[in-house]
Amino acid sequence: MNAIRTLCIVILPRQSASFQRGDLVRLRSGGPAMTVDSIRGNQADCFWTGEDGQPNAESFPIHVLQKL
Repeated sequence: MNAIRTLCIVILPRQSASFQRGDLVRLRSGGPAMTVDSIRGNQADCFWTGEDGQPNAESFPIHVLQKL
């Protein structure tokens, strides 16, 4: 009797961190601490103050951010 082996790969949805307005975050690759301003789908709108004292703002995919 031949046994048939089947390899099943299950892909689960990635658990995203639960971010909310006011959270302090940083890029997983490093960089300055940033404040989450809003969440739009899988994007977080963040702002921070640069080393020159100037305000900065940008949107990032939530999977590249980590809570501080």
